[in-house]
Amino acid sequence: MITNVSLICVYNKKSVYNDILIESLKKQTIKCELIGIDNSNGRFSSAAAALNYGVTLSHGNLLIFVHQDIEFTTEHSLEELIKRLSVLERGDVAGVAGEIVLDGKRVCCTSITFGKHRMSYKAIPINETREVESLDECLFAMLRETWEDNKLNESVCNGWHFYAVEACYHARKHNHHVYVVKSSLNHLSASGTLDNGYYSTLSALCEHYKNSFPYIVSTTTYIRTAAYKKDIAIMRLKRSVKKCIASKGRIGKKK
Repeated sequence: MITNVSLICVYNKKSVYNDILIESLKKQTIKCELIGIDNSNGRFSSAAAALNYGVTLSHGNLLIFVHQDIEFTTEHSLEELIKRLSVLERGDVAGVAGEIVLDGKRVCCTSITFGKHRMSYKAIPINETREVESLDECLFAMLRETWEDNKLNESVCNGWHFYAVEACYHARKHNHHVYVVKSSLNHLSASGTLDNGYYSTLSALCEHYKNSFPYIVSTTTYIRTAAYKKDIAIMRLKRSVKKCIASKGRIGKKK
């Protein structure tokens, strides 16, 4: 098992960081270096930039990038996770939630739970490890030498989305592996915000890999790279319609 481990987290809500992540780490059977990057003042404009900076402050041979609202749910969660991450070789990426495409449909692969009530995802269960196409950003890991070869892409991912997905596609493009590993974790928030940065980064990701992959799949979307402009436009339109309907529904209830 790798013993020299660094956990790296960029956070914007110190109370969540302290109450969820740090409190659960205090209960673990093993202790690891924790690098917390406070971005409550907006110092960093992207997750990739903040996490790359965090790596420069760290000393571990195994780098685990983790969200502020991840809870290690048993005292052995971290120890077991690190054991399973021993599958990593130079160039590989691993995480706790990922996505594959089966019969043209997006399928989640994870053993983690989400929300205050620790709900289970509709997902393919993970026994130990499973190779996938991309990973969720809530927690993912790589060896330091992998990061040194290819840091998190601040150019393509210049906001707060898809930085783990980009790392996965880079790994696969260079014939490395992407794994989901079994883990005892809870992710407090079930989903992120689909803001303008989400769509612009998705567009940049598709443009970057359109000559290497027929589609981009993540835990939030499936986009054909050859037709990404059309697909993203349709996605945005559908979301706008949903928001409009929801807004009218709220107005109706007030009346």
